[in-house]
Amino acid sequence: GKPKRDPRAPKPAMTAYLIFATRQREEAKGVDHGLTTAEMNKKISAAWKALGDEERREYTALHEQDVQRYKVEMENYVPPTES
Repeated sequence: GKPKRDPRAPKPAMTAYLIFATRQREEAKGVDHGLTTAEMNKKISAAWKALGDEERREYTALHEQDVQRYKVEMENYVPPTES
């Protein structure tokens, strides 16, 4: 089967879209409480597609920062040894 992931391993970098979607979900928690998860995802996807290049740059920059964080954490990460 698939090898188990070390829970102490650094989390991979989030994509620009995932950063956007996470923020949208946080903002919508108190407002769109009647939506199903699928409806919420469709709404977030439509909002992402409607963003202009300038607005997406913010999320792309956050993604690049997260990639750098992941690289640094992976350089310092020591995986457990097989016993």
